[in-house]
Amino acid sequence: MRKKILLFLFFCGGMISSFAQQDAQYSQYMFNMMAVNPAYAGSRDVLSITGLYRNQWVGMEGAPVTQTLTADMPIRKEKIGIGLSLFNDNIGLTATRGISGVYSYRIRFNKKGTLAFGIQGGVLYFNGEYSKMVLNPNHTPDPTVPNDYVRYAPVVGAGIYYSTDRFYLGASLPNLVKYTLTDQRIITSADPNERAMKFRHVFLMTGYVVQLSPSVVWKPSVLAKFVKGAPLQFDLNTNFWFYDRFAVGASYRTGTAILGMVEFQITPQLRLGYAYDYGLNALQRYNAGTHEIMLRYEFSFDKAKVLSPRYF
Repeated sequence: MRKKILLFLFFCGGMISSFAQQDAQYSQYMFNMMAVNPAYAGSRDVLSITGLYRNQWVGMEGAPVTQTLTADMPIRKEKIGIGLSLFNDNIGLTATRGISGVYSYRIRFNKKGTLAFGIQGGVLYFNGEYSKMVLNPNHTPDPTVPNDYVRYAPVVGAGIYYSTDRFYLGASLPNLVKYTLTDQRIITSADPNERAMKFRHVFLMTGYVVQLSPSVVWKPSVLAKFVKGAPLQFDLNTNFWFYDRFAVGASYRTGTAILGMVEFQITPQLRLGYAYDYGLNALQRYNAGTHEIMLRYEFSFDKAKVLSPRYF
């Protein structure tokens, strides 16, 4: 137990100095689940470290670039999960960074399924440097351009997650707090009191594993995303694992993109994933798509606990 905790704290310390978290969009969310649901912490039964890099709309200046790093592990005879989630997101002249600590309480049912309740708490940092925007050669101030701002905001999130070896179902609100990003009014709004806000996000997720043959496994999954001011969005995913060594899959993100992905179980402890998004809107004409890379390593303190692969 002491060895587990010391190794976990070592990685947390290194992560704090490098990265940071906020709501973001992931193509490989099913392998980065703790970033959207705190109840996932500890569900893999080992110390698990996952890193993700996402380069969106390649070729467009100022397009979103996101890095996420998460670590989680079970303690207290696997009744409790703890974790750390760090996030860094840059879009144009704005940046969002943050850090969240995660805790989950896990209840086992007849050694077949586990129901977990999770919470997370942390801080987000927002920074907008609009003064760097050059709109005309005379640098004349434009009233429609927001002022520079720096904001800190709390993270208070919650989630629930039920899983077996073949099925999972969950729901989460990664941040229950709604807050204003800038004091400057939105020029295009008819409401003089309207400001740029960070709204709550609600996620619903489910997935299942079907053994098609001794060497082929089918894994469909769905992620639903709710946020005020935006249409309800679904990620509809299908993945096929071959010989428990590699997988190919595709996704449809309603109204916005189609995705292709591949995964490789390099060793029982190391997994590599790649996803490519192709946009379905007019914006796709101005970029070369979106690339996302995921890398996960799991520390096998008990070799029997490391399944190759773990499907969720």
